[in-house]
Amino acid sequence: RPRSGSKQSMMRDRHTLKKLATRIFLAGVEAVDPTNLLERTVKISPDGELSAAGVSGEIVRIDLNRFKRITILSAGKAGATMCAALEPKLSGRPFDGVVVIPDGQYAHPNLRCQVVQASHPIPDARGQLAARGLVARINNLKEDDLVICLLSGGASALLPYPASGISLADTMEVTRLLWTAGASILEMNTVRKHLSQIKGGQLVRWAQPATVLSLVISDVVGDAPGTIASGPTVADPTSFQKALNVLKRYHLWKGVPSSVRERIRAGCAGWADETPDPGDSIFERAHTLIVGNNRISLNACVDKATELGFQPTIYSSAIQGSSRKAGQLLADVALRFCDRVKAEGPFCLLAGGETTVRVTGAGVGGRNQELALAAAPRLAGLEGVAFLSAGTDGIDGPTTAAGAIAFGDTIQRGQEAGLDSKRSLENNDSHTFFKALDDLIVIGPTGTNVMDIQVALIT
Repeated sequence: RPRSGSKQSMMRDRHTLKKLATRIFLAGVEAVDPTNLLERTVKISPDGELSAAGVSGEIVRIDLNRFKRITILSAGKAGATMCAALEPKLSGRPFDGVVVIPDGQYAHPNLRCQVVQASHPIPDARGQLAARGLVARINNLKEDDLVICLLSGGASALLPYPASGISLADTMEVTRLLWTAGASILEMNTVRKHLSQIKGGQLVRWAQPATVLSLVISDVVGDAPGTIASGPTVADPTSFQKALNVLKRYHLWKGVPSSVRERIRAGCAGWADETPDPGDSIFERAHTLIVGNNRISLNACVDKATELGFQPTIYSSAIQGSSRKAGQLLADVALRFCDRVKAEGPFCLLAGGETTVRVTGAGVGGRNQELALAAAPRLAGLEGVAFLSAGTDGIDGPTTAAGAIAFGDTIQRGQEAGLDSKRSLENNDSHTFFKALDDLIVIGPTGTNVMDIQVALIT
C-alpha cells in the first residue's frame, strides 16, 4: 500500500472513512433494535394465537385465550425497548409487569409495566429490591397464568437475588473480582448462578405451574440461552464444582468472601440444592427463543457496506479472548486484502463477538477502545485504511463511548499529542488516547445489545 500522503489528504480520507465505517456499524445496531426484532419475530393472530420465531427457525405457538393474566418480566440493556415493542401487541388483554434496566437507559415513560433502574455491571440494592419484587409477582401463579420474560445482556447484574447466607456486598465483590481478572461471561455466570436464587433456571421454579415464554436477545458468543442473563428460565448445565474451578482458575478462591466459599463448598458436598438441570420437569411449560443476535447485525452491516460500494466479508461472529490479541489479529486479516483492492475495489472486513480486558493499569477504557488501540500499530503509515470497534449497546466499559476507530496515522497523531500508544495500552488508558484524537465512537445507549462489531475498511 502507498505510504501516507499530504496531511490535507489524510484529513479528508480519515473523516470520510470514519463516516463510512460508522454508517456500516449503525446499520448493524438498527437491525437488532427490539422494535424491529419483535415486529419480525412475534405475531398475534386475530383469534389470539401468539407465534414467536427464533433465529434458528424454531417457532413457539401459544393460545393466549387459555390464560386469565399475562405477567411481563423484562430485564437487561434492551429491557425497556423490548417491553415497548411487546406491549402494543397485547393491547386489549390483561397484563402487568416490571422492567429492570441499567442507569442511563431510556425508560420509555409510557410503558404500562413498572420501570426500575439499577446498577450495571456491579449489582446494587435497587437491583436486589427489583429481583425480590419480581419473584413476589410470580410466586403464587397458577396454570392459567402466562409469564413472558424479555431478557437481554445485563439482566444478570441487574437482578441480584443472593442465596441464603450471602449478602449483596459479597456478590458485588465476586463480580468485581471476576470482571477485573478477565473472566469470560460464561465463567462469570457459572459462578453467579450458584450464588443466586433466580439465575440458572431457578426463576422457573418460582413461576410454577405457570407457562413461561422467554424471548431473548443474545449478547454471548454461541447464543447459549443458559449463559445469556445467567439463564434464569433455562436448564443449567453448570455445577457448584464448575463454579469452584472458575474461581481457582483465576486464583480468586482465597480472595472471595468466606460466605461464598462456604456456599460453594456446601454445594460441592451436596448440602445445597443444585440449579435445575436439563432433565428437570419444571421446564415442561417453559419455552425459550433467541430472537436477536450478533449475526443479524453483521448481515445488516454486509448490506450497508455493499450499498456504500465496498466488497464485504464476515470473518467471524465469535471473536473472543484478549482484546489486544483480537485487535492485532483482525487488523492483520484485513490488511491481507490490500493487494486485491486495486483490482477488485474497496474492501470491508466485518467481525463480531465479545473480548475481555485484563485490567492491570489505572487508566480509563473499554474492550472496544483497547481492541482498536491494539490494531493501530498494524495500520501505521498506511493510507486509506480504518478499523472501528464498538459495542452495539452504545457503551464501552465505564465510559460514554461505544468504542473507537483507528487509522493509518493514529500512532503518529498520538505521538504529536504527547501520547504513547504502547504505554496507553499497558495502563488500560485507551479512552484518554482516542479522546485526544477525537476518534471515539459516541452514540449513547442504544436500548439493545448483541455484543460488539468490528468494521475494517481498506480503500
